[in-house]
Amino acid sequence: MLNLKGVARNGEDFVDGRRISFQPRRAGSIIYMPGGKDWTGWDEGDANAAYLLVSIEQGFADEVFGGMVVGRRPTDLPPSIGFRDSVAEMALQRIAIELKQPDPISATMVESLATQLLAQMVRLSGVYREQAKGGLSSFDLKRVIGMIEASPDGRPTLAALAKEVGVSRFHFWRAFKQSTGMTPHAFIAQRRSCPLAWCS
Repeated sequence: MLNLKGVARNGEDFVDGRRISFQPRRAGSIIYMPGGKDWTGWDEGDANAAYLLVSIEQGFADEVFGGMVVGRRPTDLPPSIGFRDSVAEMALQRIAIELKQPDPISATMVESLATQLLAQMVRLSGVYREQAKGGLSSFDLKRVIGMIEASPDGRPTLAALAKEVGVSRFHFWRAFKQSTGMTPHAFIAQRRSCPLAWCS
């Protein structure tokens, strides 16, 4: 589900009766809920809001990912509420456009976009990804440094940084240290002590 308009600022979320941490949901945030999961709760925020709900049949998902990894299916992915991802958001926005302005090939376009959406969700989860041997890629390192610089207090959590590149906290810590020569905490402390330039 894509939040098209409005902000949910406060609330509670429960998945299968278990409370999970609430994330404020702004326009562009995404909720992924696998089939068979029960999502309940409440939120409060803007008086007007709009959402796009996309439901993908299990048979379609199995056909797209059939046999990729024995015993694992896209519906095995964990629920995620209120995350941001430009690839998934773009696929959902384009599905909305196809639904608003259908033409003879809209069904084919929507199936293609649904495949892209599923593939990105699988990629983000890391289910089918082999862990990198070594440090972070230059692309991932730039993303992480950008996230550190954009953080209001300059101290994003290790979990948030690891989630940004789709690896475990332990793997992220090792890969970051290998890439920069410093632990994430030491790097953040150094950036805070000289915010205008690299310290050497």
